[in-house]
Amino acid sequence: MTIYKWIVGTLLTILLSIVIFFAVVVLLDRAEASSEDEEREALPVGRIVDAEEEDDEEEIDRGEVHTVELNPFGEPVSQSELTKHEVRDYIHKMSHQKIEADIKRGFYLITDERIQWLIDGVEQARGEMPGDDVYLDILSRWAQDDFSRVDEDHNVIWNMQNGEIGEATGILNEEEERAYIEANLSQDRAAYEEYRDVYLDEE
Repeated sequence: MTIYKWIVGTLLTILLSIVIFFAVVVLLDRAEASSEDEEREALPVGRIVDAEEEDDEEEIDRGEVHTVELNPFGEPVSQSELTKHEVRDYIHKMSHQKIEADIKRGFYLITDERIQWLIDGVEQARGEMPGDDVYLDILSRWAQDDFSRVDEDHNVIWNMQNGEIGEATGILNEEEERAYIEANLSQDRAAYEEYRDVYLDEE
């Protein structure tokens, strides 16, 4: 009986030691991962650095950090890289500030800079981008501050994207549009800092 207790006690001690060992290893791994995440978050916006690559770590040590230029929508897509998918997405989400719909997913504030940037990008790809004439027709009217058909514009793009919910049913008045922008501006990180004083009442 004494030997039996001794064997059980020894096995329990070994098992407990193994559990403690693995618990410590897991905690240390989590702490290290958390530390790496904090270091990455501390990097300036617009800079992409892979801290897991030794070569990149050496570049950081030498102060050679690569920067990525962001477009007016806050994304690393240049005009020469624009595809029909980005153009449709940008137009679709900009139109949300002016249209009535049961459901709206995504928001980009309409700005002159964004409209012109898209026009220039689509013109660069003229003849090679499916739907380029449609995009230029919409954007050219918007550039002239003509949003009289913005609900139709939304639905044209929405249909191109095979939309099933969120069809535009009308156009918001100025008061409704401003209320929509105020409620959704925080979604548009690229425009938030520049336009929050215009649309949001600071207390």
